[in-house]
Order: sequence, then structure tokens, then C-alpha cells
Amino acid sequence: MKRWMLLIALPAAADAQVVEVQSGGFSFHQRVVIRVPRAPEPPRAPIVWREKSGPRCLPMETVNAAALTRAESVDLVLDDGQRLRARFNTDCPTLDFYAGLYLRGTGDGRLCARRDWVRARSGAACRIESFKRLIPRR
Repeated sequence: MKRWMLLIALPAAADAQVVEVQSGGFSFHQRVVIRVPRAPEPPRAPIVWREKSGPRCLPMETVNAAALTRAESVDLVLDDGQRLRARFNTDCPTLDFYAGLYLRGTGDGRLCARRDWVRARSGAACRIESFKRLIPRR
């Protein structure tokens, strides 16, 4: 009679590292990927946003939605209603993000400029160069 013993080690919620467990020829991997849906377009007149300096990193769990407003960036809508613009290189068009975007979990649970990437369903990926805080222009 064969006995199978499987041990699964799950990381803490903020810990999104790869976990690998092997048992008798099987490999189990765990990777955290967060899908961020596109925000619906507002029916009213468009808001003109002014960019201010933004943070270097932000907690990943605060991102609620994304809006495509420019060719080289994606606007992130946060839990508290704030908006941050994630700016990319000019050689990374946001056209592939029409169906939403994906953020891969990190060990510290934060999304950081010049470290993390935003991924599209098509497989395209853009590295975040900087974050800008968006303030409505009056």
C-alpha cells in the first residue's frame, strides 16, 4: 500500500512569494496575481487632471480599478477615491490594457515604481517608471 504525504506551505497574505512543494514526481507552485478591472467611463464632462509628485510605492490591496486616459500611462483608482497615474516608458503603449490589467504579487505587498510591471491579458508588460498623484483642475 502506497502512502502519500503532501505538505503545503502557504505564505502570509502580504507575502506573495513562489511556494514549491514536491512529492513523488509532482510539483505544486503558488503565485499570486491580482486582476484590476477597467473603471467605467463617467457619463459627464471629462475631468482635467493636474499631476503632482506621487509616492514611490503603494499598498497593492488599495488598487480598485484602472482607467486608460493616455497612451503612456494608466490611471489607478484607489480605495479612498484617490487617483494615481502609473507612467510607463514611451515605447510601451497602453492599448493592450483595454480589458483590464494584472499586477503580480510581491513579497512586501507593495506596488513600486522602477521595480514592478503591469501586465495585459495579451501578455504585454510595461514597467512602471513613476507614480503621479492626480488632482482635479478647477
